[in-house]
Amino acid sequence: MVCTGQKRNAILAPMNEKPRPEISLVVPVFNEESALEKNIRRLIAFLETLTGDWELVLVDDGSTDGSLAIMRSFENERVRVIHYLPNRGRGQALRRGLLEARGRVVLTTEADGSWDLDCLQRLVELVRQGAALAVASPYLPGGRLCGVPLGRRLLSRTANLLAGKIIGVSMATGMTRAYQREIIPLVISPCDGKEFHLDVLSRARKTALDVREAPARLEWVNSSGRRRRAGFSFLICSALRHLVVLGRFLLEK
Repeated sequence: MVCTGQKRNAILAPMNEKPRPEISLVVPVFNEESALEKNIRRLIAFLETLTGDWELVLVDDGSTDGSLAIMRSFENERVRVIHYLPNRGRGQALRRGLLEARGRVVLTTEADGSWDLDCLQRLVELVRQGAALAVASPYLPGGRLCGVPLGRRLLSRTANLLAGKIIGVSMATGMTRAYQREIIPLVISPCDGKEFHLDVLSRARKTALDVREAPARLEWVNSSGRRRRAGFSFLICSALRHLVVLGRFLLEK
């Protein structure tokens, strides 16, 4: 029996498709030039220690320094760069990266090296054990904050205590997480700012997904000008956006 060209293509398509990696690591980047090369090398070295194939997805959120050129220098079959202009915020960068990630387990973390890599391994293991979403937390036993200025420490702790009472986790505002790829469309947030993290958790809770936490070390890093420019008005606006997310979660429960 002779196959038609259409049937032959249907049969051969799965064989020609690139195998899906086990792990994707999504890293948003905005003006991290000063330490970016070192931190990308650090992340690649970590990924090489994991069991299974991997990809690194670097999302340039409209950087105006030399960050994009540094990222491009690492591009290969395993390292992808997504770039757009202008800067649109952390939530937009994470949304692009999460939706384009191909791994069965999708990690997200910061580009500045502020989170310890051991916690990424623990997050992967939690997802492999059945968690839909795993969150790194410095507030669990075994976790800690290192070098964080007192004002920031108090603000973070207060915000996460409030959010934690409502959402049910000790760290609701952190970026370092692991997702089962299948749940990403269910929890992806339309928020473009840092409230993206809280909104993702609220969506996970509303759909009764299995959310777990792992202890982590979070170190204060001031390698770029972004944090120096985060003044009082910015913090107030960010706090208000987080409160809107919490209010919407309570109303829709």
